[in-house]
Amino acid sequence: MTEEKDRRYSRRFHFDEGKVYCQENSTFRIFKQFSDPFDLNDLTKSGISFRTNKKISAGDKVHLKIDIPGRQNIQVIGRVVWVSDQDRNDYLVGVQFLPFGTMKGYNTFSAREKLNRLIGETQYPREELQ
Repeated sequence: MTEEKDRRYSRRFHFDEGKVYCQENSTFRIFKQFSDPFDLNDLTKSGISFRTNKKISAGDKVHLKIDIPGRQNIQVIGRVVWVSDQDRNDYLVGVQFLPFGTMKGYNTFSAREKLNRLIGETQYPREELQ
Protein backbone atom coordinates (compact mmCIF):
# COMPACT_ATOMS: atom_id res chain seq x y z
CA MET A 1 0.00 0.00 0.00
CA THR A 2 1.40 3.38 -0.97
CA GLU A 3 0.79 6.55 0.90
CA GLU A 4 -0.81 9.21 -1.23
CA LYS A 5 0.44 12.75 -0.68
CA ASP A 6 -2.25 15.27 0.25
CA ARG A 7 -2.06 18.02 -2.37
CA ARG A 8 -3.83 20.58 -0.19
CA TYR A 9 -1.81 23.50 1.12
CA SER A 10 -4.49 24.73 3.49
CA ARG A 11 -5.68 23.18 6.71
CA ARG A 12 -9.15 21.63 6.45
CA PHE A 13 -11.88 22.44 8.97
CA HIS A 14 -14.93 20.32 9.75
CA PHE A 15 -18.24 21.66 11.04
CA ASP A 16 -20.57 18.88 12.19
CA GLU A 17 -23.77 20.80 11.55
CA GLY A 18 -22.57 22.89 8.61
CA LYS A 19 -24.78 23.06 5.54
CA VAL A 20 -24.16 24.19 1.98
CA TYR A 21 -26.78 25.53 -0.40
CA CYS A 22 -25.90 25.40 -4.09
CA GLN A 23 -27.06 27.43 -7.05
CA GLU A 24 -25.69 26.42 -10.44
CA ASN A 25 -24.56 29.23 -12.68
CA SER A 26 -26.73 30.08 -15.67
CA THR A 27 -27.63 33.05 -17.78
CA PHE A 28 -30.94 33.26 -15.93
CA ARG A 29 -29.50 32.71 -12.44
CA ILE A 30 -31.77 35.41 -11.04
CA PHE A 31 -34.70 33.02 -11.51
CA LYS A 32 -33.10 30.04 -9.75
CA GLN A 33 -33.28 29.44 -6.04
CA PHE A 34 -30.64 27.87 -3.84
CA SER A 35 -30.94 24.10 -3.43
CA ASP A 36 -32.05 22.28 -0.34
CA PRO A 37 -29.21 22.03 2.19
CA PHE A 38 -26.33 19.60 1.65
CA ASP A 39 -23.94 18.38 4.35
CA LEU A 40 -20.66 20.25 4.56
CA ASN A 41 -17.70 17.87 4.48
CA ASP A 42 -14.82 20.30 5.01
CA LEU A 43 -13.78 23.89 4.42
CA THR A 44 -10.45 25.58 3.72
CA LYS A 45 -9.51 29.16 2.95
CA SER A 46 -9.50 28.29 -0.75
CA GLY A 47 -12.33 25.79 -1.17
CA ILE A 48 -15.01 23.52 0.18
CA SER A 49 -16.28 19.98 -0.18
CA PHE A 50 -19.82 18.82 0.45
CA ARG A 51 -22.13 15.86 -0.11
CA THR A 52 -24.99 16.18 -2.56
CA ASN A 53 -27.61 14.02 -4.18
CA LYS A 54 -27.42 16.10 -7.38
CA LYS A 55 -24.97 15.36 -10.16
CA ILE A 56 -22.69 18.35 -10.64
CA SER A 57 -19.94 18.23 -13.25
CA ALA A 58 -16.30 19.18 -12.85
CA GLY A 59 -15.78 22.61 -14.39
CA ASP A 60 -19.24 23.92 -13.44
CA LYS A 61 -19.38 27.35 -11.87
CA VAL A 62 -21.52 27.38 -8.71
CA HIS A 63 -22.81 29.94 -6.25
CA LEU A 64 -22.72 28.63 -2.68
CA LYS A 65 -24.21 29.72 0.59
CA ILE A 66 -22.35 28.28 3.59
CA ASP A 67 -24.40 28.03 6.76
CA ILE A 68 -22.64 27.24 10.03
CA PRO A 69 -25.06 27.40 13.02
CA GLY A 70 -24.36 30.38 15.25
CA ARG A 71 -22.33 32.19 12.59
CA GLN A 72 -23.12 34.52 9.73
CA ASN A 73 -23.85 32.88 6.34
CA ILE A 74 -21.13 33.20 3.72
CA GLN A 75 -21.90 33.42 0.01
CA VAL A 76 -19.14 32.55 -2.44
CA ILE A 77 -18.64 31.65 -6.09
CA GLY A 78 -16.51 28.70 -7.05
CA ARG A 79 -15.65 26.17 -9.69
CA VAL A 80 -16.19 22.44 -9.25
CA VAL A 81 -12.78 20.79 -9.48
CA TRP A 82 -13.71 17.20 -8.67
CA VAL A 83 -16.72 14.95 -8.12
CA SER A 84 -16.55 11.55 -6.46
CA ASP A 85 -19.42 9.06 -6.73
CA GLN A 86 -19.96 7.75 -3.21
CA ASP A 87 -23.06 5.71 -3.85
CA ARG A 88 -26.15 5.90 -5.99
CA ASN A 89 -27.37 9.53 -5.88
CA ASP A 90 -24.64 10.44 -3.39
CA TYR A 91 -21.72 12.56 -4.56
CA LEU A 92 -18.84 14.25 -2.79
CA VAL A 93 -18.04 17.52 -4.58
CA GLY A 94 -14.92 19.67 -4.29
CA VAL A 95 -15.16 23.36 -5.16
CA GLN A 96 -12.32 25.85 -5.42
CA PHE A 97 -13.32 29.43 -4.64
CA LEU A 98 -12.86 31.98 -7.40
CA PRO A 99 -10.49 34.86 -6.57
CA PHE A 100 -11.50 37.53 -4.08
CA GLY A 101 -11.48 41.11 -5.28
CA THR A 102 -13.44 43.90 -6.91
CA MET A 103 -13.50 42.62 -10.49
CA LYS A 104 -16.72 41.31 -12.02
CA GLY A 105 -17.26 37.63 -11.21
CA TYR A 106 -14.89 37.66 -8.21
CA ASN A 107 -15.90 36.88 -4.65
CA THR A 108 -16.26 39.88 -2.39
CA PHE A 109 -13.68 40.92 0.18
CA SER A 110 -16.51 40.74 2.71
CA ALA A 111 -16.89 36.99 2.00
CA ARG A 112 -13.10 36.60 2.41
CA GLU A 113 -13.20 38.36 5.79
CA LYS A 114 -16.05 36.11 6.96
CA LEU A 115 -14.11 33.00 5.91
CA ASN A 116 -10.97 34.24 7.67
CA ARG A 117 -12.96 34.96 10.83
CA LEU A 118 -14.64 31.56 10.74
CA ILE A 119 -11.38 29.69 10.20
CA GLY A 120 -9.53 31.89 12.70
CA GLU A 121 -12.11 31.12 15.39
CA THR A 122 -11.80 27.43 14.64
CA GLN A 123 -8.00 27.17 14.68
CA TYR A 124 -7.62 27.87 18.38
CA PRO A 125 -9.79 27.00 21.36
CA ARG A 126 -11.60 30.07 22.65
CA GLU A 127 -9.63 29.94 25.92
CA GLU A 128 -6.36 30.46 24.02
CA LEU A 129 -7.71 33.60 22.35
CA GLN A 130 -8.30 35.40 25.64
